[in-house]
Amino acid sequence: MFKRVFVLASTCCLWTQVQAAELTSYSAIEDSVRDGSRITIVVDWEKCESNYPNIKLDYIGSWTPEGIVVKKGSSVAAQGMTYTYGVSSVPGGELLGPVYQAYQYIISKDKGLEIINRFVDPVTHQEKIPTAKLHCEFSTAFKVYGHEKK
Repeated sequence: MFKRVFVLASTCCLWTQVQAAELTSYSAIEDSVRDGSRITIVVDWEKCESNYPNIKLDYIGSWTPEGIVVKKGSSVAAQGMTYTYGVSSVPGGELLGPVYQAYQYIISKDKGLEIINRFVDPVTHQEKIPTAKLHCEFSTAFKVYGHEKK
């Protein structure tokens, strides 16, 4: 009995795996979103230009947005917000205490990826530090992957 359950569970896991393919152009990203596919943005933060040039961002991160807005032929944008207990990547950031991190990712046809991060006090909704802005070049500092629709 255990063997049948194990084989059935393993088979279900194989069926639910998601395949992702690299989207190598802006139009491929827009087409993928238009077709209802989800995308994942992978950023090598160290290769992006930042308005905090003295901070070493030696991170690689990925994000799969829940909702995406397309300005046809121009840009693909997504935003989100998360709660965190401190901002360890900024000198003295852990002293800020808890913050909401509000972020925007904007992939432009001509400008690459713009990332805007705001660190907002959860009570007063005032920014605790100046807005962080990054610019990332396509294929060099960020890649986008499209997922097959389920």
